[in-house]
Amino acid sequence: MSDTTAGLLQVGALIAALALCYKPLGDYIARVVTSDRDLRVERGIYRLVGVDSRTDQRWSLYAVSVVAFSLVSVNLASLACARSTKSATHRIASIRRSGASGEPRPTTCCSSAIAGAS
Repeated sequence: MSDTTAGLLQVGALIAALALCYKPLGDYIARVVTSDRDLRVERGIYRLVGVDSRTDQRWSLYAVSVVAFSLVSVNLASLACARSTKSATHRIASIRRSGASGEPRPTTCCSSAIAGAS
């Protein structure tokens, strides 16, 4: 089977799968989004956090939530990147100490920081 035929079959299978599930999945999502009922788990979380699910959120509270979420996300991403950079820097140093040459250089999400270390 040629690559073109395989690709067309894959696209056809994707379209068929979407055609089979778009109506039931769309109905389910519409029912969940428009429902006034909350699941037991949701009610517990709302009670724990002190949120009333029936009231609308003010724009100022929404803005604070977006900024807080963004700050947490950036901090977690920078921690993950710093950790992987430190790990990669140690691997590069151990490769250099061992005298191994010609080995591929490890890459991470912070490859510019690694480039500065060499």
